[in-house]
Amino acid sequence: MRTLLPAILVGAGCLLVPAPVLAASITLKAGEVRGISEDIVLSGDDVIEVHGTAEKPCRLDANAQQIRTAADWQGRVKVEYCEFRSLGSATKPALNLTASADGDRIVIEHSEFIACGSVHLTNDGTSATVFRHNTLHATSMVPVTNLPSESPPGFRAAGRSPARKLFQGNRVAKSIVLFENTGNWLIGGEKDEDANVLIGMRASLSIFGCDQMRVRGNYIHTEIPSFRWSQVHTLAIGSPCPGLVVEHNILRHGQWVVRGLTGEFRYNLVLDADAHNFIVGPKAGTHIHHNIFARYCTVDPNLNSTIAVIYKGDDIQIYNNTFDGGGKGLARPWHVPAIEVGSDGFLASLRNNFSYDHPTNSASGTAIVRPGFAEKKTVPGPVRLGYADYNLFFNPDAREKQNYALSVRDKAEADDGFAKHDVQAPPKFKGPIPKTFPFADDELWAGKVTVSRVLAAYRDAYSPAEGSPLIGAGDPADGAGSYIGAIGPGEDAPNDSFGRLEKQD
Repeated sequence: MRTLLPAILVGAGCLLVPAPVLAASITLKAGEVRGISEDIVLSGDDVIEVHGTAEKPCRLDANAQQIRTAADWQGRVKVEYCEFRSLGSATKPALNLTASADGDRIVIEHSEFIACGSVHLTNDGTSATVFRHNTLHATSMVPVTNLPSESPPGFRAAGRSPARKLFQGNRVAKSIVLFENTGNWLIGGEKDEDANVLIGMRASLSIFGCDQMRVRGNYIHTEIPSFRWSQVHTLAIGSPCPGLVVEHNILRHGQWVVRGLTGEFRYNLVLDADAHNFIVGPKAGTHIHHNIFARYCTVDPNLNSTIAVIYKGDDIQIYNNTFDGGGKGLARPWHVPAIEVGSDGFLASLRNNFSYDHPTNSASGTAIVRPGFAEKKTVPGPVRLGYADYNLFFNPDAREKQNYALSVRDKAEADDGFAKHDVQAPPKFKGPIPKTFPFADDELWAGKVTVSRVLAAYRDAYSPAEGSPLIGAGDPADGAGSYIGAIGPGEDAPNDSFGRLEKQD
């Protein structure tokens, strides 16, 4: 039993008048406004249909009430162009829906959540969800603090339905978007209008214990007020996540930009680690390739490395990446190595990568590829590489001009498979290389600047110019025309997809 307070039209506006209405299902016509005085509990075949339009959006006004489902619910929720206002609270989700019937049982599009609690959606059985082109405003009631334990997600998706599910074109201005123990979600997509834009305090993406997930073409910029904030990330992956692909995204800031990783991580622009690492903790089978890593600023003085391999695991590969250290002129130089492999880690393949302008300067011994940050360098270095060749290094401001402080199993440096085909030379980019991020968050939020435009700009800047030593210098095992770095010389180069969002891989 649910009590609804419908809007009564008075003059040119709507005045909400307490008038009890009993209804098993809810339907709102274009432009209709309703107030909610009790929780709405959907059961059986109950349906919510909101038929707003861009010209006449609907509105649901509440005072910390919520919409939730009973265990027997088999109906559907279909919402278009609706403003949800004051639904839920800091501790109570605005929507807490669990679907189990077949098909698209939860469809919420072109809607806004204003001063609302979190959104919790669960897909059991063979149910599916479409959550697309919605805005979770910064007025969200979900708390965000310097402690992760006091900062719950603003959006949470769960449930083991194998059906395809979509999270596309959304704007999130606060808190974490969490996918947990679920699968077969497409987060973003192949076109710019599919891009999710997350900008704000702890605005970030977490994927824990999921399968067959694809994260494509999104812009995520988490904000950190100071280094006293704890455990802030832009993307966090909790294994196992079989079938995970993270591609063509722009990921900015965080004490770890990416914390934990598995699967394929490719064609991404990864910027501005505020502390520690750009990527920490790739697990077995992780392939990190054709990405650009660059930085312009940092918040926290505790810096470790660009990528830290710290866990045991077979077939961890890092190849065809461009690591731009930013040089010595930054306010807080990135003085740490491009790659560190801790005492428990092992890196199966390090090839076709380009390390550029790293002003490395470590009290425990300087090198571009080295042991964990707390370990002293040794000669020879510990055996933590399976293969390391066809890489290019150009780091004129490094305190010591040493590329490797790690060894390859059963090889001496300059053997085939260990630095024999490495290059030491200026890269000769097309340029100019950005010294700050050249786009504004507000423009990305508003859609005036797209993800594809940003990626294309970085592709153009970091492309090898004519005569560049990057061209044709990659490992021949990676195909004819193999090159060094994230970006190749043109259409015929293998896997040359950075900055080409709509190209199918």
